[in-house]
Amino acid sequence: MLSKDCHLIGDFAFYAWFSEEHAGDFVITLGGYNPHYTAPARYPTVPRLGINWQVTDKLVIKGREYFALTPNAIMAGGFLEAVWHSGGIKAWFSVEADFLMMWKPLHYAMQASVDIGASFTIHLLFTSVNMTIHVGI
Repeated sequence: MLSKDCHLIGDFAFYAWFSEEHAGDFVITLGGYNPHYTAPARYPTVPRLGINWQVTDKLVIKGREYFALTPNAIMAGGFLEAVWHSGGIKAWFSVEADFLMMWKPLHYAMQASVDIGASFTIHLLFTSVNMTIHVGI
């Protein structure tokens, strides 16, 4: 166990069709599907696997992940974010990625991003000034 303050969420599903119109179809999913994949209506709706962890009163870690395999596609992805906040200072880091490969015809798509930043607030006589430094790819 990580910590009693670490809350895990999400679901898993395995469906297989053996007869009638959808014979041979199946889906295995942990946390759902790629946002660009249109799942057939018969596929289960599954919430993302995730973590919400208040590590300390100043540090929070959150994440959401998914993986799915179907007869015509494989996909995986998610995001992870850490935010530290103390007084007027805040720092954060986040990373996100999504991958989808489909066959018949074969094609794939992938996107990823990284975001790092920090900000601080200075309180002056009758006003406040907020400065932010941010880099994203």
